[in-house]
Amino acid sequence: MIELRVQLRLTAGRPPSGFTGLTTRAAFLGWVGDVKPALSTLLHGGYDATKRKRSFYSIKPVWAEPSGGHSFSVIFLEDSLAQDTLGALMQSPNRSLRIGEAVMEVTSLSIREVDMAAVGKRLGGLNSLDMRFRTPTYFSVKNSSFKVIQPNLTLLLTNIANTLHIARIESIPREKIKALRAKLGITGLDIRSVMTRDGSRVYPGFTGWVRLTAKGLDSEQASLLARLAEWAELLNVGGGRTAGFGVVEVSPPAKHAEPNQHA
Repeated sequence: MIELRVQLRLTAGRPPSGFTGLTTRAAFLGWVGDVKPALSTLLHGGYDATKRKRSFYSIKPVWAEPSGGHSFSVIFLEDSLAQDTLGALMQSPNRSLRIGEAVMEVTSLSIREVDMAAVGKRLGGLNSLDMRFRTPTYFSVKNSSFKVIQPNLTLLLTNIANTLHIARIESIPREKIKALRAKLGITGLDIRSVMTRDGSRVYPGFTGWVRLTAKGLDSEQASLLARLAEWAELLNVGGGRTAGFGVVEVSPPAKHAEPNQHA
């Protein structure tokens, strides 16, 4: 599993603000499409007939760095797709991306290999954790035209488990997810609903903070909770992950947790 990280410098216009997921994806796909239009189409959600699967990746959209610059990242669940994308970006003569009203120069492009065996180690053994939804998040329900715009724990856990199964990382029996859910509760939250518009399309969602607390977990369930939480942080949760929706941060509980808006 490979993560591409792009460092940026503002050269014209105003710095990006608010939710930048859709404009980040558009800039990223345009950059890839300069060299490999077919790959850009696949990354936009096209079907790869040779592999009988869709492209699978998640975007962490543009945000301001403490140093004053900006960055975004893309994490791929398939190394070959990541290598093809990296090759296209390295070949592209374009180093200027338009993100919303800003023109930004690419100053560096780096890669990081994710140690999948280490996922779950950082949060292992915790009975409580804080989860901050930094970008708009929503869950889809089968056979429903409505989106769920609240931190529903059943949908959260099953969404992460389904992602891991599709990516062939881990197949978790549904009964284990149900047993874990029965021992989890929300013991604190500060959530707000948000609406994201993209032309005529409207994406309802929520941002904010929740505290998850578990009671009576055995060692296997504690390990499962830690893995699911850390995978959520790596891959985003809910719908629209390729457009930067569902970015979360997971940490041990803080004394005074406040909602953290993505910027």
